[in-house]
Amino acid sequence: MHYKTPRFAIREVSEMTGIKPVTLRAWQRRYGLIQPKRTEKGHRLFSEKDIDLIREIQGWLNKGVPIGKVKELIKNGAQSSQAQVVDESLHEVEQLLQAIAEMDSGKGDKILSGLFKEYPTQHVVDKVIHPVQEALESVKATQRSLQVSLFQSLLITVSNRIIESENKVAANKKALLVSFDSAGSVDTRIHALLLSDSGNRVTMLEGVEDISGLSEMLDPGKVSQVYFHCSKNIGAKVASDIKEFVESKFYEVGYSPLIHQVYFSNQEQA
Repeated sequence: MHYKTPRFAIREVSEMTGIKPVTLRAWQRRYGLIQPKRTEKGHRLFSEKDIDLIREIQGWLNKGVPIGKVKELIKNGAQSSQAQVVDESLHEVEQLLQAIAEMDSGKGDKILSGLFKEYPTQHVVDKVIHPVQEALESVKATQRSLQVSLFQSLLITVSNRIIESENKVAANKKALLVSFDSAGSVDTRIHALLLSDSGNRVTMLEGVEDISGLSEMLDPGKVSQVYFHCSKNIGAKVASDIKEFVESKFYEVGYSPLIHQVYFSNQEQA
């Protein structure tokens, strides 16, 4: 008996692997790393073997290998599981720092946009955003705040553009990101991008101070996940409201590390 090989659409693969569709396309078009089949209408269909290859690519990236060098390693039969970690940032860090120092927002935008297109969000955060933030702390005081401000502006501009673009083609999964950080938070946008990487259509609420009425406003049939975020301490009232919301069990709930720490600390004390 003949069985058809299972095939998956690009959105399904994105949800399974956490890799944005735009990144999967870049890995195919620019680097020739994956070669999915096409339907008569030109839509990509991925096999389980393709998905295994995508995970192998992720393994190399996690080891610190730049995307442009992965194909040769795979071609030579190297195994990412046996490779040593290459503890280095992407070379684009220096290019980005130079663009920031020269106040060249156009160049900075181009570099960041390319990185988010070619790499998973978490990889960009670990290998580019954090190293740039650390480097900017060493800039002389008279220029530091100016360069930090430009970098934040670039991140907000690029991330907003990506989120808007991904929301237009996202699946039916809808995530609500509730942030207690002030409006314009870079941290909030990074978490929004991570939610988007998982195939969610993301709605951001920023500068939130009170969530006691959140359950009344939401329709469980229209929101699949609620993610609470903050990079600063939250008050006891907010922590209590989050606990009450979680206990309603209508939604899948996620938390940023600080809220997770506060919530579970309160759970242990209860």
